[in-house]
Amino acid sequence: MKKQAVFDTVRALPLFKALSDGDISLLIRRSELLKFEANSEIKSEYAVTVILKGSVSVTKSSDDKKLLMRMFGSGSVTGVATLFSDSHDLVTCLTALNHTEALIIPGEAIAELIHSNGAFAMDYIKFLTSRIRFLNSRIKAYTASGAEAKLALHLLLSDESETGKVELHVSYSRLAEMLDMGRASLYRAIDSLTAKGIILKDGKSILILRKNALQRISDGSSSM
Repeated sequence: MKKQAVFDTVRALPLFKALSDGDISLLIRRSELLKFEANSEIKSEYAVTVILKGSVSVTKSSDDKKLLMRMFGSGSVTGVATLFSDSHDLVTCLTALNHTEALIIPGEAIAELIHSNGAFAMDYIKFLTSRIRFLNSRIKAYTASGAEAKLALHLLLSDESETGKVELHVSYSRLAEMLDMGRASLYRAIDSLTAKGIILKDGKSILILRKNALQRISDGSSSM
């Protein structure tokens, strides 16, 4: 990826909005630009990872299963919540879903910015708070009683930009596995929500047509 494209991607991230262009250029020089093939594990302990190209999944192991926590596309950031953890055990696993390019920002560089730039420190705390809220919501997703509720909450959590269009990044079979449900159950949930006019399947994307109804499904309430 060209240097200007890397700079533009980082510059556009809300996490770094308090930084000057010079700060961002220095941050990129201190970072490592890496490429990963599909299904490769991205090891970036004690670092913040910016996805420049491609997409990744964040999974957590539980009872010999890998539960999907999140999927990120280009222009996303991960590693913020675990950067300053005292534990050496990785809580989650970051895996490239296809050919992916990522900028690995060392924790030392982030720590220095937090100490020297109060506005950045506040943005970091806000970003971290949003991730904690997300994790609480994801826990709710795995305690949902049915496939429709799990799918509904996954779609709501994945629509970060609130455009109503959710890119799946993986096949429907793989998504079912990641959501810890059978493939047939996922297809039935999609068909049911489609028939109710709540979502629309468009290849590897799903369009949210009625967000309030999807929210009620995720809460276990009636959608109609």
